[in-house]
Amino acid sequence: MPPEDPVLKQARYWLVRQQSGDMSAAESRALEAWLDADPSHRDAYERISALWDSMKGIGARQFPARAAARSFRRSPAQPWLASTVTVLLFAAITLGVLSLRDWHGEINVYRTAKGEQQRVTLPDGSVAQLNTDTELRVVYARGARSIHLERGQALFSVKKDVDRPFEVITRSGRAMALGTRFDVHLQDDRTVVAVVDGMVRVTTARTGPVHVAAGEGISWSPRGDFLGHHPIDPAAVLAWQKGRLHFDRTPLAEVMAEVARYHTISYRFAEPSLALLQVSGSFRTNDLPRLFAVLEAALPVRTSIQGTLVQIEPRPS
Repeated sequence: MPPEDPVLKQARYWLVRQQSGDMSAAESRALEAWLDADPSHRDAYERISALWDSMKGIGARQFPARAAARSFRRSPAQPWLASTVTVLLFAAITLGVLSLRDWHGEINVYRTAKGEQQRVTLPDGSVAQLNTDTELRVVYARGARSIHLERGQALFSVKKDVDRPFEVITRSGRAMALGTRFDVHLQDDRTVVAVVDGMVRVTTARTGPVHVAAGEGISWSPRGDFLGHHPIDPAAVLAWQKGRLHFDRTPLAEVMAEVARYHTISYRFAEPSLALLQVSGSFRTNDLPRLFAVLEAALPVRTSIQGTLVQIEPRPS
């Protein structure tokens, strides 16, 4: 037997730790460092994760022979059978019994630069529309369609496939499409899912599942705590597709963070209280001078630009 690839062995170790439910913050940082150390690390981890995701659906899929066999069992035995299948499959990955050569999966990576947007047709016919500064890792296998949103924002129009669930996976949570069109935005302090059509089922590392219907949004923290479940305005959520930013009583700090996604700028508040000022309105993403002029007219602030640094100060009396 040939020696085992040490990268795949390490990837299996990290997957087991992540699925265990008790991964520490230090281990999470170590995992991120390992993934960033070499492209082959992330590729191996994605393949192992996709194999695991594809097999999670086996217990839920319909097989005539299994259905006939179950007809002779009492109903309480069925959950035991499903959970046993899951445990055995996970053990198979852990022990390296199943080969990645039998995976028959597909991995694609899509990225946009600052100020760029892109429409991508995925291998199954679903469509992902990427906003500025966004990265998707698309992992398709026999039993699962896993979309890893590494950064940024994307709108997904999902083609139905009952045999392969469609999930968007972000930091500490995932959203499964139930025949839908929905937007996912990965921010510094939260992940936001907004459902335009259909419904999604959201699960995080700490809570869930929660069903989110059309016209609703939900958000969660980097740790996986739900932050809100509320109505949305689909037109406002999708304003970015028309080159606009829409804000409704949004703290100025969040406004500047969003603007910085579209432009190569940094920003600094001369006083912490300025970051809390609220902004409402709609602005073009490519017109910084107009945005700053409106901010200065509506708020007690003054902006000055030094190279790529935007300084935000109190307006002189």
